[in-house]
Amino acid sequence: MMHHDRPVADQALVRARLAEIAELVAAEHAMAEGCPSVDQELLLMAQGSQAHRARRHECLRRRKRR
Repeated sequence: MMHHDRPVADQALVRARLAEIAELVAAEHAMAEGCPSVDQELLLMAQGSQAHRARRHECLRRRKRR
């Protein structure tokens, strides 16, 4: 086995983690666009997302560049 080959069990864990991260990325993107679904917003709330806090608290939003 070469150093970069992973056992099948590790590959399954990596795939599961990537799927979880992909879901978070989609939720963050939807939040940035201003149109998250209820499930996406709840996911971000549970994760303590900066994007969610910024949407809820005006003082945390980025200022638009001129």
